[in-house]
Amino acid sequence: MVRAVPECRLLVAITSGVLMPRFARNPLVRIRKAPARRQKLAEVLQLCQQVVRPRSVRTHVHISFARPALGRDLVKGEVMPAVVKIARELLEDHLAALANP
Repeated sequence: MVRAVPECRLLVAITSGVLMPRFARNPLVRIRKAPARRQKLAEVLQLCQQVVRPRSVRTHVHISFARPALGRDLVKGEVMPAVVKIARELLEDHLAALANP
């Protein structure tokens, strides 16, 4: 799809600190077996808490953005490997920035 519109820009972003550890470790989360399902349940629990008591959930969110990649610069058939490469490099930078505030 990115190659179909050469003028489009692909922007990779990584976030951390969105889900509070106390919701990820909640005993109810263990009802689900798959890690993705556990995370989703923890997110729903946190969201419910935020709706009921907005000031009780305080997160410290970090967001990192990669440089935009132009659709025309991505080689046909190799879009996903290019995106993975961009994301891996961004994740390294993101984690380094968190380690050295």
